[in-house]
Amino acid sequence: MIFDKKKRLRALCALLLVCLLVFAGCSAGLTSLRAFAKPCAGEYECVYAHLGKKDLLKGGQSLTLTLSEDGTFSAVAVGKSGKTKQKGGTWSYDEERQELTFQAKMLGKMRTKTVRLQDGQFTLQQKIAGKNLVLAFRTKL
Repeated sequence: MIFDKKKRLRALCALLLVCLLVFAGCSAGLTSLRAFAKPCAGEYECVYAHLGKKDLLKGGQSLTLTLSEDGTFSAVAVGKSGKTKQKGGTWSYDEERQELTFQAKMLGKMRTKTVRLQDGQFTLQQKIAGKNLVLAFRTKL
């Protein structure tokens, strides 16, 4: 009889431990499988944009990047006058490397750019006409 109680107690402790580990690993923000599958989908705002020494966000200009769950992205730039320009393409995310890869057609060619995503932030860098273009994005709040 004592032996059976010890077995039950061990089984109950093991079950409680498994439950604690499972529930501790779950995040309240992951309400669906889709959110888990595409963890970086959403809107990102450009917080830093420079072409050489020129600040591209000066004077109320803005740039928003939207990563859709279907693997497409759209970048919308709003100028000083309120005029908008839009560009799009596809994106993918490598969880092991924590890298975002963007593909877009520019000037008739398919271009690919890979960046590291850390804490909801990433930076794109590209040389354009001999000047460095630097765009820093963070998750839009």
